[in-house]
Amino acid sequence: MSLDVGSVCTVECNQMKLDSNQYARESVRMRFRNLSVFCIHAPTEDKEKAEKEEFYALLEGEVDKTPNNDILMHNLWVAIKRIVENVAEKVIGKQKRWYDEECRRVVTKRNEARMKWMQRRTRARREEYEYLRRIAKNTQKESVNN
Repeated sequence: MSLDVGSVCTVECNQMKLDSNQYARESVRMRFRNLSVFCIHAPTEDKEKAEKEEFYALLEGEVDKTPNNDILMHNLWVAIKRIVENVAEKVIGKQKRWYDEECRRVVTKRNEARMKWMQRRTRARREEYEYLRRIAKNTQKESVNN
């Protein structure tokens, strides 16, 4: 018997009642909020389709019943990701300015040489790949420094 593990995280999880004896609840104290974490053993691929659908329908229904001011961990991670991406875009920019057309051309040639060497491992192809790898590395360093 194999079990998969999923989680539901809300602030007011005491209202959730799951008809399963295979779950554990752990409360974690956070700043200004209590966060309850449910670790639930979910049915895997070897279970009947009806059993899986019933499980996920029940789980989704219980999550939907939670008050709107509760925090779902997935939503929290999505918000954090969005914040980090926005700040990074403002500070760093969306594109790497140093990666110009010359870098792209040299890296493409290096990648092609590597693929040739991987297909047929000869000394000549390896030396060509290593040479183009050095050229690409130096070109990228020069572009970054300019």
